[in-house]
Amino acid sequence: MVEELAKFIKKKRNELNFTLRDIEEKTGISNAYFSQLENAKIKNPSIKVLRKISDFFKIPFENIMNLLDQDTNAEKVYFRKSNPFLDVSDDEEKKLLEYLQFIRSRK
Repeated sequence: MVEELAKFIKKKRNELNFTLRDIEEKTGISNAYFSQLENAKIKNPSIKVLRKISDFFKIPFENIMNLLDQDTNAEKVYFRKSNPFLDVSDDEEKKLLEYLQFIRSRK
């Protein structure tokens, strides 16, 4: 549930005594976006953002996903958990998108 994720990341940030600006500097997630996450205003955070949060707080990604799983459509969560592209790097994602554009241009 987005609310559970929001409470969790706000609590974790406060425990570690980080400001929103600190989070932005260390993760690349804008302080405004992170604030909206903490206040449950972002209803469907991207996998990239969730990965950055997981890495920053040194929390298994599955734990982050389980927080969302509590009140989310089961099919959507299953897709997120089973998606083979979850571990794609930024560079790999860029190349995949270029390849997809190439394939689409051939049609």
